[in-house]
Amino acid sequence: MIDNENQLINGRYRLVKKLGEGAMGIVYKGEDTHTGQIVAVKALKPQAIVENPTRLERFIREAEALYQLEHPHIVKVYDTIKFNEMYFIVMEYMQGGSLRELLQQEKRLPINFAVETGLDLSDALIRVHRLKIVHRDVKPDNVLLNEHGVARLTDFGAAHITDAATITTNGAFIGTLHYMAPEILKGKPVDHRVDIWSFGVMMYEMVTGYKPFMGKNIKDVLLAIITQPIPGVDKLRPDCPPRLVKLIHAMLIKDRDQRISSMRQVGAELELILEGGV
Repeated sequence: MIDNENQLINGRYRLVKKLGEGAMGIVYKGEDTHTGQIVAVKALKPQAIVENPTRLERFIREAEALYQLEHPHIVKVYDTIKFNEMYFIVMEYMQGGSLRELLQQEKRLPINFAVETGLDLSDALIRVHRLKIVHRDVKPDNVLLNEHGVARLTDFGAAHITDAATITTNGAFIGTLHYMAPEILKGKPVDHRVDIWSFGVMMYEMVTGYKPFMGKNIKDVLLAIITQPIPGVDKLRPDCPPRLVKLIHAMLIKDRDQRISSMRQVGAELELILEGGV
C-alpha cells in the first residue's frame, strides 16, 4: 500500500502530492528522482481489483493504448510499474488542470478557444482511430491542459484496441452516460462513431455551457439521448458561427449512418471555421 505521499515507487518516482481520487485509483503529482522531471503517477487501488477484477485489465489497457499513441495532443506515458503488489502508470504532468475544471470556472468558453481546442483534440482522435482504437470515454474530464491551455487527451482505460471493424459492449455500458451515443444505449455494436458523438457532446458543452441531454434521473437522460432533439446551439449561443452550429449538430445525429462519419472530416471543418469559413 501507499503509506504516505513521500513514498518512493520502484526506487525512482517520489510521490509529492495527491491530485485526485476515484473508484479505481489515485493520481499523484510525482518526481522522477533520476531526472528531476515532474510527472503524474496513477495508482490502481488494490481494493478496486478485489471488488472488480476487470479493473486491472482496464488499467493495463490504458497503458497499452498510451504506449501506441505518440501524439502532441495525447498525454504521454513514461513508465508502467508493478511495485509491492500495486500497479502504477507514470505519465506526463499537466499543470493546467482539466477541461472540466475550466468549464466549471468559466461556464462556457470563447468560440475561438473552443474551436482551437476541438481542432487539437480531433487531430488526436484521428490518430487514435487510425490505430483502430476506440476511446469510448471522450469528455471534458478526460482532457487535460498544459500551462498554456493546450489540450491533451487522456484516460484510455475504457479504450478498445481491435483489428476488427466493430466492437460490442456485450450488454455492459462502458463510458459516461451523458456522453454515450444512442447505439451504445440500445446495445448495438459500436465503432469509432461513438467517439464522434461524445466529441460532439463535449463541443456543445464548451460552446453553450450546457450538456445537450439532461434529465431528473438516469431514465430521463437515457430517453433524451435516444429520442429527444438537442436544444439548438444557436439558441443558447447566438454568436456561434453557423458553420460550427451545423458541425456540432452533424456530430449529434442519432442515426450513426447519417452522422458525420470521421474525425478527419470534423477536423477539416474546424480548421475552416478557425480560418473564418462560413
